[in-house]
Amino acid sequence: MKKALKWIGIILGSLIVIVFIVAYVLISRWDSRTEKKYDIAVEKLTIPGDSMNIARGKRWLPLCQSCHGEALQGKVFFDDPKIGTIYSPNLTAGNGGIGNKYKDEDWIRSLRHGVNPEGRPLVIMPSKDFHHFSKEDLVDLIAYLKKIPPVDNIKGQNRIPAFTKILMQLGAFGEIISAEILDHKAEFQIAPADGPTAEYGKYLVQLVNCQECHGKEYNGGKSPDPNSPLGPNITAGGNIGKWSSEQFMKTLRTGTTPEGKVLNDTFMPWKHIGQMPDDYLTGIHAYLHSLPKKETAKLN
Repeated sequence: MKKALKWIGIILGSLIVIVFIVAYVLISRWDSRTEKKYDIAVEKLTIPGDSMNIARGKRWLPLCQSCHGEALQGKVFFDDPKIGTIYSPNLTAGNGGIGNKYKDEDWIRSLRHGVNPEGRPLVIMPSKDFHHFSKEDLVDLIAYLKKIPPVDNIKGQNRIPAFTKILMQLGAFGEIISAEILDHKAEFQIAPADGPTAEYGKYLVQLVNCQECHGKEYNGGKSPDPNSPLGPNITAGGNIGKWSSEQFMKTLRTGTTPEGKVLNDTFMPWKHIGQMPDDYLTGIHAYLHSLPKKETAKLN
């Protein structure tokens, strides 16, 4: 009996040691990924400060507000007692902001390539989506960001427990280091003429990244956020296939679908997408209706 207990103790002890070793390796690899320095030849763009560029750049404000707050002052992006706390940075030139520190190439580096001024990756920053920006639209957005009113807001300290680092390394939260998956030598995408067309709607959908929550084929999916609900089918096979362009716009402006469902703005950023001009929303509707009709994905 004593011999059996001894062996049980040895086996359990060995398993505990193995678990600690695996955890250490996963955490170390995650830290290595976030500390890696990317040597990127950033595109040289001229950022004009005229009112026309700034006004055009403001069109893209809704793409920034979901993560950085209404005034881009930064906010608590994610907060969970078990998983951790993440703050988005203050983009303005106010106290605690990056606006008075960033040079033009730093904005390009962060938005298009997903790295900070030192070349290290920006975790969660959706540069894989913003990489679709045309050169002209990226220039306009940066022109606007450089002129936003300053807001004093000092960013809190991120809290990422060891367990969360393990989950991140295992891919539990999806592709959250854009710098790893981008082709940093790729040419700028050429945007179609803006207007209420399916072609321009596709361009917008790429920037918003509807696939993140609605699936690769838009027929239903699950956001990497562990607290998020399932994203519905937004092809013609789902309820959206029955909606007119006017109903689609109304849904994104009121947060209530024609069927009476109230959208959760924590996970579906309708308040921000709904700020887009009518032509843009019409274009998105046209693009989604142009997709092949798909049955809703069966998700666990």
